[in-house]
Amino acid sequence: MESTGSGPRAIPVVRGKKDRIPTGCKAIDQVLRGGVPCGSVTEIVGESTVGKSQICMQLLLALQRPKSLGGLGGKSLYIHTEGEPPLKRLKKIAEAWAKDGLLRNDSACFDNLYMENSIRSTEDLYSYLLKVGALLERDRSDESRVKVIIIDSIAYLFRDIDGKCKGEVIERAGLLFKVGGLLKCYADKYNIAVIVTNHVVDVVEKSVHHAVKEQNTGGFKSFVSSGRRVVPALGLSWANCVNTRLFVSRRSEGAHRSNVRDLQIVFAPHLPAGISCSYTIGTRGLDSVFHHSEQDFSARQDHPAKRARTELT
Repeated sequence: MESTGSGPRAIPVVRGKKDRIPTGCKAIDQVLRGGVPCGSVTEIVGESTVGKSQICMQLLLALQRPKSLGGLGGKSLYIHTEGEPPLKRLKKIAEAWAKDGLLRNDSACFDNLYMENSIRSTEDLYSYLLKVGALLERDRSDESRVKVIIIDSIAYLFRDIDGKCKGEVIERAGLLFKVGGLLKCYADKYNIAVIVTNHVVDVVEKSVHHAVKEQNTGGFKSFVSSGRRVVPALGLSWANCVNTRLFVSRRSEGAHRSNVRDLQIVFAPHLPAGISCSYTIGTRGLDSVFHHSEQDFSARQDHPAKRARTELT
């Protein structure tokens, strides 16, 4: 507040436009207004095979694009918690992008990538993130500093939290909240784009109301993927640890799953809820799907607000 003769007067806050990292998929980048923002935590939630890791890999690559194509340069940290990291897939996409002139060479991403795949517990993750903080502080004035942190996935490390005794559940939930706090701190303090992936859990009809009540669903009554009703894992406490939640789902065609996926804004400080787009996964990465049925989508995702669905042309 600034004091004046007539009393206190609020000082206007001037906020600069945040840098964004494109995904390399035109449909997704248009819905996200340029890509994933720096300075915040973005969660990508969905079932397996919908392309969560694929989006993460393309963010790693897009960081190394020429500035004229939206690249920011710098390094990235990829924490992979489930099995072997998809480095072969990342290499293939990098080769395709380099051939198309989107990267200066197919090793640009790997030359600027910190990879960590030895974390097996929540305690390991928290301890590792504390060490990451020292690295970020040391290099904060370096143009080649870390600008992207990805955890793929956060849910895997906390997947058995519901099967623990009450005391351990409280301890694990507290640790989850600490991890979320660190990620938000790093994103804000060092202007980093933090991306985490999360799983979904099935909801049986009798528990729909309770399950949705316990989630930050952005006003949606339900989520559907591959014909199943689902909700994000890790509960409301974790939902409050992220700034943006993106729900990715896979369409169903009768008894079979479609190759078409949908990405939808659940909540975000800079985007309207409900806006969505569609894509497929090809050998060269994510491919935009520009023509699809508005009516089909509305029947699958129910939101109280009128859908401001963007048709991409």
